[in-house]
Amino acid sequence: MEQNYENQDFNSGIHVDDKLEVKKGCQCCSNPDIEEGYNVDLCSDCRKKLSKRPFPLWIKIFSLIILAATVFSIVRLPSVVSSAVAFNRGEKAAKEKNYITAVKEYTKAAEKYSDSTLVLARLFLAKYYNLQIDEAYDTFALISGRESDSDLVETVNSIYTKIKTYYYPQSNSFYTLLIEYSDNTEILVEAITEYLDYYPGDVCATYYLADKKFELGMYDEAEQLIGGVVAQYDDFYFGHLLLAEIYCEKGDYNKSVQHCLKVLADNQQNTAALGYYVRAELKLGDVKKGLELATKTYNLDKTNPLSIANMALAYHYNNMTKERDEMFESFKNGTYKDAYTINLLTSIFNGELEWRKQVSEEN
Repeated sequence: MEQNYENQDFNSGIHVDDKLEVKKGCQCCSNPDIEEGYNVDLCSDCRKKLSKRPFPLWIKIFSLIILAATVFSIVRLPSVVSSAVAFNRGEKAAKEKNYITAVKEYTKAAEKYSDSTLVLARLFLAKYYNLQIDEAYDTFALISGRESDSDLVETVNSIYTKIKTYYYPQSNSFYTLLIEYSDNTEILVEAITEYLDYYPGDVCATYYLADKKFELGMYDEAEQLIGGVVAQYDDFYFGHLLLAEIYCEKGDYNKSVQHCLKVLADNQQNTAALGYYVRAELKLGDVKKGLELATKTYNLDKTNPLSIANMALAYHYNNMTKERDEMFESFKNGTYKDAYTINLLTSIFNGELEWRKQVSEEN
């Protein structure tokens, strides 16, 4: 299998002479009928395939928009907004690092003061720490080009740089791989490995490769890949979350919890970190405590697929069969279900997999 990546578009941009007329076409199939309004040129069929691709685990980290370099500055908020109840609640929640609450409160403030840049800037930051990456980018686009104090400008620009570095691939060709090999994980792993020969520093692609290897049960290789990324980018939260799940599957409870706590230190309401903490407790610890933690996490966001799946697991290990089956049905009928988790839960519930059996000697 050979891929020519050297002539693919770079995220940094390739300038074309203004006198030349560039004929656009789908980057996957060359169909000239591309959908307008997107930075990545795809036809309708290829865009639908990519949008239906089940992205890693619980968090959709990829967008069909390649981020362009943008200069950001912001204007001062009118004094009336600073006293708004919702805004103040958002400030309090953000200070306490409760970013689900912060997003909700800042959103309320933004609905009333939709042109307030300070409110939108705070909402952007809250969405980032709550790992709502695509939504954070959309909010950033609203405040691009405004002016304000240097501290907030520096903070927002710093987070924007992290988004570009961590959560978007360096080349549009990565999206082509996801579409072309979406039905064969083994071949997709080979294709991403080859892609990384050309873009070895692509955090997004490395994460995706580690996640696919995890799905294939290649835990040591997945750990090595994502461990290298986290060693370089300690605040790459998705990397810590994947390591937490890897160590849980390998039976190392202490290391799994350590990576969960790393994420929770910056967002106490991070449902993914809480979810993997729950899963580690259910797999290797106290199932009653696991049920308590699962319920607490589920109540933070009852639409989160990881929380729903964990509730089903917690009910299973606490012999609450009726509740388990109802929650499992809820997961299977949800928007963000994935085949890997459905197969995992099915094999646990029907007794084919003794999921709690693998416990390391350290624990």
